[in-house]
Amino acid sequence: WLTKSFSTAKVKPYDEIPTFPKWPFLGHAYLFFPNGKYKLERLGDAILDLSRTLGNIFKLNLNGDDLVVSLNPDDARSMYAAEGKLPYRPSFPALANYRKNTFGSIGVVPGNGAEWLYYRKAVLPLLKSNIVVTYAEDHKLIASRFVDYIRRNRGRSNELNDVFNHLLEFAIEATSITCPGVLFNCLDESLDKSDVSNVITKASVDFMEGMYRTLVEPPFWKMWKTKSYRRLEQSH
Repeated sequence: WLTKSFSTAKVKPYDEIPTFPKWPFLGHAYLFFPNGKYKLERLGDAILDLSRTLGNIFKLNLNGDDLVVSLNPDDARSMYAAEGKLPYRPSFPALANYRKNTFGSIGVVPGNGAEWLYYRKAVLPLLKSNIVVTYAEDHKLIASRFVDYIRRNRGRSNELNDVFNHLLEFAIEATSITCPGVLFNCLDESLDKSDVSNVITKASVDFMEGMYRTLVEPPFWKMWKTKSYRRLEQSH
């Protein structure tokens, strides 16, 4: 399919993909150092700024691997259309390392190949329309609860600060009715820090932070357990 859609005469060598000079072992992690040009928490802004300098297609070397970034949605559409039965997607190396050594499997999110397909088939039935419809009323209720939650937590300017964590509370509650099938009341006002919902929320934050930081920081976790790696580890 790809060969029919693109002329090989227009294909350029991989080495010609725009990028910045990389440092030995660190790659482009220096861009995200505390005194670097970009902040870890604002990766989207960093990608947009990089595209202004390098163009809509460029590559970054993070955690020892090259990542090709394209801001053209047609590129993503083309790749997904031609990825085949066993697609290969960049995984999170630290997460894959921890899960493989601890559980013997890295799971469906960072996984690839036959193992990924095995787990993917297990969750695919949940995406069928007749299954989705059975949860519609529950999701409407949770959406309504989230609207009330926003009203309670808005500041004086009617803005919701720290949007990520608020959305995380909503996402965990909305997901919980499907898996494990028990509602986690993350949006309630009366929860204390020991409540299971808050424990899950904290673990989710630590997981996302640990996974992201071990990806963009220098891969020192391969030699010793860095703070970010320990955070990822403890979130499990």
